[in-house]
Amino acid sequence: MEKSLSHQRFRCEGPVRTAFPLEVNSSAYLAKYGYMTGIVAFLCLLFGINNIQRKLGVFASLLITPILVLGAVFLLWSYPILGVAFWVMVFSKAVNYSLNQPTLKNLYIPVKKETRYKTMGWIEAFGGRSSKSIGSAVNLLRKVYTTRHGAIGAALFLNVSSVISIALVGIWFFVASFLSTKHKKAIVNDEVVC
Repeated sequence: MEKSLSHQRFRCEGPVRTAFPLEVNSSAYLAKYGYMTGIVAFLCLLFGINNIQRKLGVFASLLITPILVLGAVFLLWSYPILGVAFWVMVFSKAVNYSLNQPTLKNLYIPVKKETRYKTMGWIEAFGGRSSKSIGSAVNLLRKVYTTRHGAIGAALFLNVSSVISIALVGIWFFVASFLSTKHKKAIVNDEVVC
């Protein structure tokens, strides 16, 4: 009995768990999300989304992802439905895998090998995990809002999280602009950034 209570305490709570209360169904749904992301990423590569960087440059490639994420935030804000969230996440991850990640690797070209090694490790270990932790902390607000405000709490959470997302995309846009400008200058002048 106590084991099942502790299991319930750490259960995934959210829209997927609400829509699919049985673990087998929620696992199947998340598996579908995983393989659909792979298929869409493959199709993006097959149809040449990675050529955007070659044709439009690093600047455009780095700014496409935050612009798409901003559009996704507004789409989810307007249509807060699990099916919309599913496809928004599938396309966001697919574009990240097929366009954004290769472009980010390109930013390491004008960097010393030692600096590249250290920064890539730090970014992937600390930066990536920290951002996921912050995202999880924001998602914990959903339970707080729904507990305190009932049914209207989900709408309040959606508004608060959307505003937070828009602010983060604004910062992302600024950083991407700065990095692409710095990268272009280093490539044109044939200099090492650090």
